[in-house]
This record gives sequence, structure tokens and C-alpha cells, in this order.
Amino acid sequence: GTLASLDAITAADLSAYVRENFTRDRLLVAVTGDIEPAALAAALDRIFAGLPATGRSLNVPEAELQARGQTVLLPWDGPQTVIQIADQGLKRDDPDYYAATVMNYILGGGGFSSRLMNEVREKRGLVYGISTGIASLEHGALLQLRAATSNDKVAEALGLIRAEWAKMREREIDESELRDAQTYLTG
Repeated sequence: GTLASLDAITAADLSAYVRENFTRDRLLVAVTGDIEPAALAAALDRIFAGLPATGRSLNVPEAELQARGQTVLLPWDGPQTVIQIADQGLKRDDPDYYAATVMNYILGGGGFSSRLMNEVREKRGLVYGISTGIASLEHGALLQLRAATSNDKVAEALGLIRAEWAKMREREIDESELRDAQTYLTG
């Protein structure tokens, strides 16, 4: 979304969304504890009795990244900037998903073991924190990055982030990085 599209959402829009989509056929309830199945069933029926039985049919298309390759600045009245980057990711059923998981660990998902943490935070002190992750959603998949920095360091931090992102794409990783990531991820 955009600031304009978010500002256009009304309370009536939210109420309509709840009315049309919060239905008993879409509930997923997890329960733990000392309760008999019959008592649980009665409690769930009572708690959710006000919800419609079914909702309108959902036909959700695959999500497509918007603004690819663009930098979008949103106003933020504060002393620091939050950097968020998204690129095309992989779904869990993709044959390359586990290779991507290893790559993510090396790039930014491995905390203080990751390239981004080392280059951007540890060596240069440009961010408070930085990490990447794979979001494998039902109708889309992302490789995401999140970092926070002081406003005067954003340009330099973004330059290094883009450089490390490009290195990951263009160069092979070394054997020690691969071995360390595999060892960590396999426990």
C-alpha cells in the first residue's frame, strides 16, 4: 500500500472486512490444557456463535512485488530511520528453498554470524540492528531485510546493504561460510 491508500481506509471498510471474512469456516483454533473435548466444543460454539457460518469465496491472486528497484521514502517524525527491503523469495515447496535458507543465514539471517551484521554494524557501526528473513506466504514469497539507523547514516548504510546484496547474487560463497551455516541450521 501507499500512504494515500492507507488514509483511504475507513472504519466502515474495516467493519465490512470483518463481517465478510471473520467466519466460522475460516477459524483455526489451537487449544492446550486440561479440558474435555465435549466441554471445549461447547465453549467454542458459545464463543463463536455470533460469527457467520461461511464467508464469501476468496480468490486470492499471487502477490507481486510493487516498486521493484525503487526507493520509496515515507515521512517519519523521529531521530532514526527504519529500512525495509523486499525482493522475490521462494515458497517452501520450491526445490531451492533449503539452499535459499542457507543463503539467507549467510547474508543476514544468522545474527552476528551474517555478512550484513559484520559489514554494516560491526565494522562500521552504521545500524543498530540488521537482519534478513524468508517469508514463504501462501500467495507470495519474499526475501526481506530490516535495519534501523540514525537519519544521517541511511545513505551510507543503504549503499553497503546493496553492495552485500549484489555480492551474494554475483559471487560464490566460501566453503567456511557454507559449512558454518549448514552446521548451525542442522543443529
